[in-house]
Amino acid sequence: MAEVLFDDIEEGLVLPSRTYTIDQQEVAAYRTSLGLPTTGEVPPTFVVLLLREMRNMLPAPPGGIHAGQQFEFHQPMHVGDLIEVTSTVTEKYVRNGRRNVVISTEFMRDGESVTRGTARRIWAR
Repeated sequence: MAEVLFDDIEEGLVLPSRTYTIDQQEVAAYRTSLGLPTTGEVPPTFVVLLLREMRNMLPAPPGGIHAGQQFEFHQPMHVGDLIEVTSTVTEKYVRNGRRNVVISTEFMRDGESVTRGTARRIWAR
């Protein structure tokens, strides 16, 4: 997919929703990467794996900087949960000559928020 330029991004852009089933093997691999035993609760930060496709839907040009990430954790996730992920461009601005894009993502289970995340990226072009 072609990279998306800063001038082509609009505030309010909603990316297509995606739905994921929390998979035991992925959770075990993620827990291992954190130095945890393979079995146990789903770590709250597991949601970062659910952002994979969003990066493909809004591909940034090379040279950008991931400038910040915040999460609000509302409820725990469990293996087998069906999580709907929706990302929205909430801000687009230039500060100190740098092109900033803020994307907010909602992670929902059965219509209730599990996690809300916000990322800021400095767009290269």
